[in-house]
Amino acid sequence: MAPASPAPSTPAELPADLAAALQAFADSEERTGSVACPKTLTPAERHAVHVFCEAHSLSSSSSGRDAERFVTVTDGPRFDGRAWAQQ
Repeated sequence: MAPASPAPSTPAELPADLAAALQAFADSEERTGSVACPKTLTPAERHAVHVFCEAHSLSSSSSGRDAERFVTVTDGPRFDGRAWAQQ
């Protein structure tokens, strides 16, 4: 079985301004607050946000229905290699 390909560093499938905001949030040391994605995202774009968040240890959740659906991104659990090695 071939190894999974790495996640892209930025979500190329997203509008440039949103991709930049997500990347800045992921790169931030503090990661306070949240990033609210616009309701205008397509289902494929919302999926790209979730994939990006998973790859960057961020939490994402979808809310709303139909045309009112949107994604909110917040800080998520970060992998601590030192803690993992001690177990």
